[in-house]
Amino acid sequence: MFAGVVAFRMGTAGKSGNNQSKDATATLMSHPGGRWLILLIGLVVTGAGVALVVGGVRKIFLKQLNLAGLNPRSRRIIETLGTVGTAARGIVFGAVGVFLVVAAVSFWRAADPAAPRPARNQGDVMSVLDTGDGQGWPAGLL
Repeated sequence: MFAGVVAFRMGTAGKSGNNQSKDATATLMSHPGGRWLILLIGLVVTGAGVALVVGGVRKIFLKQLNLAGLNPRSRRIIETLGTVGTAARGIVFGAVGVFLVVAAVSFWRAADPAAPRPARNQGDVMSVLDTGDGQGWPAGLL
């Protein structure tokens, strides 16, 4: 949601998701302190991803559910799907956060700091998870 608000404010709301994220990141990096902001956002998103994975494994989501009337089989299914789904969401958040951190760090290392490098987006995260054999099962799991 935050990225959508930032993109809308920057006037890129009409572009595709990939171009929108690249333009938003490049615009932020071109401003003074923008690289630090991208680094901070990347660290926060990575932290949120770790928190989601931990919450999924610890089954914290069960506090929000009332499973008292369910039979044991249904309860196991809900617990398993909740654990896998929450952890997968955390992995995606973590990967996007890491890509933002890498974009900020690579921008500092670039020979020409005035030329912004595009950050990776969620589509790129999924393509990194693709095995290359046409199956794409890691990305399919997420």
